[in-house]
Amino acid sequence: AMAGIEQTVATMGTACTEHHLERLCALAPEVIFSFDGDKAGQAAAWKSLITSLPFAEDDRVFRFLLLPEGKDPDELIAERGAD
Repeated sequence: AMAGIEQTVATMGTACTEHHLERLCALAPEVIFSFDGDKAGQAAAWKSLITSLPFAEDDRVFRFLLLPEGKDPDELIAERGAD
């Protein structure tokens, strides 16, 4: 939010659950996932992809931003800016 990216949420750790997706899908037609660029982040992205499949509909978009190895979203925004 400090970098100007609004409408963001964060899960605790790397878990994204069906409950999270129910809430997100009720609020927004597009969800962009971004996890740390390490093995745990990659595993969390895969788990989130699998968890989000039942929520996929014609008017709903799920995107995945895969970060470079060793980077987390906050570090990347600090280095490169919000764009």
